[in-house]
Amino acid sequence: MKTLASILLGFLFTSAPGQNNIWKVYNSASTNLPENKITALIIDKNNNKWIGSQEGLILFDGDNWKTLTTKNSKLPSDKILSILELENTIWIGTALGLVQIDEKKWKVSNTENSNLPSDKIRKIAKDYNGNIWLATEKGLAKYDGKNWTVFSKKTKKIKNDDFISLAIDKENNIWAGTNNGLLVIHNNTLTEYNSKNSPLPDNHVWNIIIDKNNAKWIGTKKGLLRLSAES
Repeated sequence: MKTLASILLGFLFTSAPGQNNIWKVYNSASTNLPENKITALIIDKNNNKWIGSQEGLILFDGDNWKTLTTKNSKLPSDKILSILELENTIWIGTALGLVQIDEKKWKVSNTENSNLPSDKIRKIAKDYNGNIWLATEKGLAKYDGKNWTVFSKKTKKIKNDDFISLAIDKENNIWAGTNNGLLVIHNNTLTEYNSKNSPLPDNHVWNIIIDKNNAKWIGTKKGLLRLSAES
């Protein structure tokens, strides 16, 4: 039986025409990257690369490198955990707060100036109603443009609210993972799943992704789970 890794490697080396695959490594020795631990990455609508690291935020336009840190920008922390582009705004989750960059305007939100439950913003996602969802170490936070709603132990009696993964499916259901299971929010109804009450192979839910067929791919410490209406 082929493993997932062998399938992916097979795709990589057979999908491209010819055998002239070009691999290029960018690291701190060969470029202006401040360090080699890349924690987040997006490509915006202008083809700029926004690269998160543990030593700052790097912008790469294909030719030039620019590093933003707490010393030369309004970043509250050099440890970048997540990045998302929404229309004309770049949302950046750091270890010490949330940053919104709209052209040259910066806005920093944290537990002191907003209703964020935590300053550690691990994941950012947008649902189909336009709400922004944040996975933090003290709950899920939903922002509707004006108000914050928090799903946590304190507000919703969730068993574990230290969230590390987040995804939103085509039916607008929220899927969020912790090291103690999976939380699903469907029409404001919260359901918690773990290895005892579901097919989850392990309670450490580290990654969640939704494919084009609305199937949920859930990466855990002990295996990959695919959840779909189809067999």
